[in-house]
Amino acid sequence: MVLLPHSSENPRPFTHTIPGVLTSVRDGRRVVAVDIDTWSSICKRIYTCDPSRAPIIMDEIGGALGAELATRQKKETPFTEDSMADIVASLSEVGWGQFVFDSDVLKAFTSHKSDQVNFRIKGCAFNKLRLGGETPLCHFTVGLLKGTMSVLEGEQFRAWEELCTSKGDDVCEVVVARR
Repeated sequence: MVLLPHSSENPRPFTHTIPGVLTSVRDGRRVVAVDIDTWSSICKRIYTCDPSRAPIIMDEIGGALGAELATRQKKETPFTEDSMADIVASLSEVGWGQFVFDSDVLKAFTSHKSDQVNFRIKGCAFNKLRLGGETPLCHFTVGLLKGTMSVLEGEQFRAWEELCTSKGDDVCEVVVARR
């Protein structure tokens, strides 16, 4: 089972509606999409129950989803910067926020002419957590982008959050860099 947040504006791929939850079967697998408020509640519980391990847990969950998205994308077409654009567009459609990156920087990164690429996220799904403090909370998104790039590029990357709406910044910004 895969959990994905969804936006109520774009529930089309899903076939059965339960209040706050959409379900579907894709490629023989059951998919459950929870609304963004439910997803925020789940995340808040993870951060509240185990604050020291929550960043690691969320990074790993995000990384697994990113790797899955990238694996599916690679089956369809060879990797280009358009592949990443397709993946982040699909993330925007399901409610993660609007992902923005410079395609020239991504092209330089994938051709090993640059050591890092920055992704900005406007309207990040995690800004609803508002746990207070100065700690960035987009560990899931960091893992997601790191996992996606690792599968698409075939190497491991470092990733971290430079800016976060949960700590008062206007946008979230995740940096993915070569090790």
